[in-house]
Amino acid sequence: MTKGKPQPRGSKKGSSVPTPAWSRYLRNTIVYLLAFYGAHSIVAQIVPAYNNFVRTQLSRTVQGISSGAENVEKTFSPLPTVTIKSPGDLKKSAYDNLKVGVPGFDCDVIIDRAGYALGYSEKYEQPLWVTYLLTPEEVKSKKAKRSGDFRSDPAIPYGSAELADYKGSHYDRGHLAPAADMSFSLQAMSESFYMSNMSPQLPEFNRGAWKDLEEKVREFAANSNGIYVVSGPIFDSGKTITIGANKVGVPDKYYKVLLDVNSLSPKAIGFILPHRELTRPLQDYAVTVDAVEQITQLNFFDQLDPDDEKKLERHCDYQAWERMIPQKKLNKRKSKRSKK
Repeated sequence: MTKGKPQPRGSKKGSSVPTPAWSRYLRNTIVYLLAFYGAHSIVAQIVPAYNNFVRTQLSRTVQGISSGAENVEKTFSPLPTVTIKSPGDLKKSAYDNLKVGVPGFDCDVIIDRAGYALGYSEKYEQPLWVTYLLTPEEVKSKKAKRSGDFRSDPAIPYGSAELADYKGSHYDRGHLAPAADMSFSLQAMSESFYMSNMSPQLPEFNRGAWKDLEEKVREFAANSNGIYVVSGPIFDSGKTITIGANKVGVPDKYYKVLLDVNSLSPKAIGFILPHRELTRPLQDYAVTVDAVEQITQLNFFDQLDPDDEKKLERHCDYQAWERMIPQKKLNKRKSKRSKK
């Protein structure tokens, strides 16, 4: 009996060797590409406008890649965060947030970053103050959209408040340096969502009077040569309500202080808003900067000439700020209110 030749292991007589999966994938890909190229060539000959469409899409793709590369570069090469421990440390920072003074050193850590500076309180787990210069160019810039990436601040040595502190509390995470003021920079926008920039605010306050005041500040800044803004909480004497495991303090009031020092008619003004739903006009809450200093025990704008500082801080003229806004805009705003 004659024996046949031994068959290769795993094969059967009369069958071919199976085609590897990668070979089938490559063959199919080539077929699809050739089919697409053929269809592309045919359409390009028949429809002249198709070539223009392809060129436009290619140009947009290249621009998108370039923009993406810029964003990636900014993401991985952020501007530094500077910790201020003494007046001498101000020389370390290239930012302009503290150019007219540090509102107070009586806090646990002072952080100066791309969009704003803050003085953080571990006792209340929020800033006692945030400050920054807001220019017309920054107000008008729409470079960065609201990111919404709330997160703890790694620059706070003992840890900032956390998202969990606000969960189920019925308080909003209220920005002290508004996100809308940081639209000029991707980094500034993102860092405005650190929990170290948040304070527990009642929804009707955060989305009402506080929002109105923030919008008013941007309106002032858009019609100025740049204004300095300082905002923060006010805790009255007595027991403070807290939320979360980190015992984040709920303020009794909030303040905002503005300085227009770069105009022909320098001026300053303060606002003290009770932490509740407010229905009266913002001007009813306008006060002198001296009044805010007295209740907060902070010292604003101490890098100004002492005589100028005294003069600016003891006057409160809300209408002088309103006059910064062009009459056309004022009339347009009044027209919208009348329609309501």
